[in-house]
Amino acid sequence: MVATDLRYRNPFPYLSSDQATALLKRSRGADARSDPAPELVFLPMDCGLPEQPGPAAGWHGGGVSPGDPVWLLAGSDGRDYINGADRRVYTLGDLPMS
Repeated sequence: MVATDLRYRNPFPYLSSDQATALLKRSRGADARSDPAPELVFLPMDCGLPEQPGPAAGWHGGGVSPGDPVWLLAGSDGRDYINGADRRVYTLGDLPMS
Protein backbone atom coordinates (compact mmCIF):
# COMPACT_ATOMS: atom_id res chain seq x y z
CA MET A 1 0.00 0.00 0.00
CA VAL A 2 1.27 3.45 -0.88
CA ALA A 3 0.37 6.94 0.31
CA THR A 4 -1.82 7.55 -2.74
CA ASP A 5 -4.07 4.59 -1.86
CA LEU A 6 -7.45 5.84 -0.60
CA ARG A 7 -7.22 3.58 2.47
CA TYR A 8 -3.70 4.71 3.42
CA ARG A 9 -4.75 6.91 6.36
CA ASN A 10 -7.69 4.77 7.50
CA PRO A 11 -7.64 2.61 10.64
CA PHE A 12 -6.80 -1.05 10.29
CA PRO A 13 -8.87 -3.14 9.68
CA TYR A 14 -10.88 -0.93 7.37
CA LEU A 15 -14.19 -2.48 8.43
CA SER A 16 -14.86 -3.66 11.95
CA SER A 17 -16.36 -7.12 12.43
CA ASP A 18 -19.66 -5.44 13.37
CA GLN A 19 -19.64 -3.46 10.12
CA ALA A 20 -18.81 -6.61 8.16
CA THR A 21 -21.70 -8.45 9.84
CA ALA A 22 -24.10 -5.59 9.04
CA LEU A 23 -22.92 -5.53 5.42
CA LEU A 24 -23.58 -9.27 5.11
CA LYS A 25 -27.11 -8.82 6.48
CA ARG A 26 -27.82 -5.86 4.18
CA SER A 27 -26.32 -7.44 1.05
CA ARG A 28 -27.32 -11.09 1.36
CA GLY A 29 -30.05 -11.13 4.00
CA ALA A 30 -28.05 -13.56 6.15
CA ASP A 31 -26.82 -13.12 9.69
CA ALA A 32 -23.25 -13.99 10.60
CA ARG A 33 -22.85 -16.90 12.97
CA SER A 34 -20.87 -16.27 16.13
CA ASP A 35 -19.27 -19.72 15.95
CA PRO A 36 -17.00 -19.62 14.11
CA ALA A 37 -16.40 -15.94 14.74
CA PRO A 38 -15.69 -13.55 11.86
CA GLU A 39 -12.02 -13.78 10.94
CA LEU A 40 -9.62 -11.50 9.05
CA VAL A 41 -7.98 -13.48 6.24
CA PHE A 42 -5.92 -12.99 3.13
CA LEU A 43 -6.35 -15.08 0.02
CA PRO A 44 -3.61 -16.81 -1.99
CA MET A 45 -4.66 -15.39 -5.35
CA ASP A 46 -2.57 -15.48 -8.50
CA CYS A 47 -2.75 -11.94 -9.87
CA GLY A 48 0.19 -12.62 -12.16
CA LEU A 49 2.51 -9.96 -13.52
CA PRO A 50 1.64 -6.90 -15.62
CA GLU A 51 2.96 -8.60 -18.74
CA GLN A 52 1.40 -11.97 -17.86
CA PRO A 53 -1.87 -11.59 -15.91
CA GLY A 54 -2.98 -14.44 -13.68
CA PRO A 55 -6.52 -15.75 -13.03
CA ALA A 56 -7.15 -13.03 -10.42
CA ALA A 57 -5.96 -10.10 -12.56
CA GLY A 58 -8.45 -7.30 -12.21
CA TRP A 59 -9.70 -8.45 -8.79
CA HIS A 60 -10.53 -5.42 -6.65
CA GLY A 61 -12.03 -7.14 -3.63
CA GLY A 62 -8.83 -7.07 -1.55
CA GLY A 63 -7.36 -9.80 0.56
CA VAL A 64 -4.45 -10.53 -1.75
CA SER A 65 -1.82 -9.78 0.90
CA PRO A 66 -1.59 -9.83 4.72
CA GLY A 67 -1.58 -6.01 4.67
CA ASP A 68 -4.97 -5.95 2.92
CA PRO A 69 -7.14 -8.55 4.73
CA VAL A 70 -10.83 -9.21 4.22
CA TRP A 71 -13.45 -10.61 6.58
CA LEU A 72 -14.45 -14.26 6.33
CA LEU A 73 -17.91 -14.78 7.82
CA ALA A 74 -19.96 -17.94 8.33
CA GLY A 75 -23.51 -17.13 7.31
CA SER A 76 -26.62 -18.33 9.10
CA ASP A 77 -27.67 -19.83 5.74
CA GLY A 78 -24.78 -22.31 5.86
CA ARG A 79 -22.61 -20.47 3.32
CA ASP A 80 -19.26 -18.76 3.90
CA TYR A 81 -18.84 -15.17 2.76
CA ILE A 82 -15.98 -12.77 2.11
CA ASN A 83 -16.53 -9.06 2.69
CA GLY A 84 -14.30 -7.43 0.10
CA ALA A 85 -12.31 -4.25 0.48
CA ASP A 86 -14.64 -2.88 -2.18
CA ARG A 87 -17.52 -3.36 0.33
CA ARG A 88 -19.13 -6.11 -1.74
CA VAL A 89 -20.05 -9.46 -0.24
CA TYR A 90 -18.80 -12.54 -2.11
CA THR A 91 -19.43 -16.24 -1.72
CA LEU A 92 -16.33 -18.42 -1.89
CA GLY A 93 -17.43 -19.50 -5.37
CA ASP A 94 -17.23 -15.87 -6.54
CA LEU A 95 -13.50 -15.66 -5.82
CA PRO A 96 -11.04 -15.86 -8.74
CA MET A 97 -8.99 -18.68 -7.28
CA SER A 98 -6.91 -20.92 -9.49
